[in-house]
Parts: sequence; C-alpha cells; structure tokens
Amino acid sequence: MLAGLRICKQLCLTHVHLESDSATAVTWLKGKGCLPWQLLRVKNEMAALLASLTAWQVSHTFREGNQATNLLASWRVTPGLSLLQPDQFDEALQQILDKDAAGVTNIRSIRR
Repeated sequence: MLAGLRICKQLCLTHVHLESDSATAVTWLKGKGCLPWQLLRVKNEMAALLASLTAWQVSHTFREGNQATNLLASWRVTPGLSLLQPDQFDEALQQILDKDAAGVTNIRSIRR
C-alpha cells in the first residue's frame, strides 16, 4: 500500500480508495489494533501521504476479489518500483482484467 500511495502522490491524485487483502494492514491504517514497532516508520509515512489527500478510504478485500493484484504480486521483479503498460500485460493478467470488466464474480471456496 505504501508503494501505491507513493505513486498516487507522483500522479497528483487527491481522491484514493485503497484495497488490501491484509485485514491486519487495513486495521492498522485505520488507526486500530497494535502495530509492531518495526512497522512504525512505514505507518508514519503512509499517514503523511494520506494526510496530503483530499479524500481517501481503505477497505479489506478477499484475495479472490483482487486476482490481478495477486497475480502481479507473484511475479518476480527487480528491486524497486515496476510500472507496466497495458501492452505489456500477459494473457493471464488480461483474462483476469477482462473477466473483472465483464462483472464476472469470483467465488471463494471454504474448506472445512
């Protein structure tokens, strides 16, 4: 989420909706829960970036609801920030985006 907020600042965005599949991170960003001291610097930088926005919200989404992000996170990239243009998307990512644009629902299976 920190990298995303940095990009928002670079793009001069003022209204942002953050989504994360980490319910814990969402809780911390909302100022609730107990944050490990090792993450305090990250939280403080995120808080400063959020304070510079006109409006923002953060919400939890299940991994199945965020398949494109989940796929991108699994790719091996070089250190630092990597930006992809749409013509660089592979077939798997494009299929996920097409399904999302068509409103196809992703079902989460629960094992018991």
